[in-house]
Amino acid sequence: MTKQRRYGIDVINIYLTQLTNPKFSLEEEKGLAERARIDEKAREELLLGTLWVVPAIANRFMGSGLDYIDLIGEGNYGLIKSINSLDKFRGSSRFSTYAGEIILNTIYDLLRKEKRQAKFKIEDFTKLVDQNPGPLEILERKELLGNLEKAVENLSQAEKSFLRSLFVKDKKINAIAQSVNRKKLFLYRKRNKIFEKIKEKMKI
Repeated sequence: MTKQRRYGIDVINIYLTQLTNPKFSLEEEKGLAERARIDEKAREELLLGTLWVVPAIANRFMGSGLDYIDLIGEGNYGLIKSINSLDKFRGSSRFSTYAGEIILNTIYDLLRKEKRQAKFKIEDFTKLVDQNPGPLEILERKELLGNLEKAVENLSQAEKSFLRSLFVKDKKINAIAQSVNRKKLFLYRKRNKIFEKIKEKMKI
């Protein structure tokens, strides 16, 4: 089984069903993080069990000017970075907390990059969703996630595969372009076309 398949096969559907509750107890998480340093199966279990952190953090940035799908993709990239840097995790806190900090910094890096490229005003990046949402906002977010899941399900298998590559970041646009002998501009247009299909299905 390839790394792409291990980390990408069901990642879209899995994280959409993980919201705010950790899967593991403190002791379970600690033991799994220790085993994951040397065991691939434990690494995969730790990754899948920590996916809930990605939408929990990405939700904070709704309204920042970035597509929610981009936020999720960058968050997944941050999660994989945390899994790949287990040697730096000292176990003084929960792994989900450690991963959350890396995910948060990864998304902030994307915001700073987009700010330079698009010349957004700094206030555009500070108008983030309340980090302590009320019951109504939680319901709205759950509805959004549900609609996103349905929209993704309507994509073709080729489109899903392309998005998984981008979300997990096993392959970036330039790497995909080289592997399929396509120009990067073509793949950017393909990505944007898929995003537009998802937005249309979600009515946003």
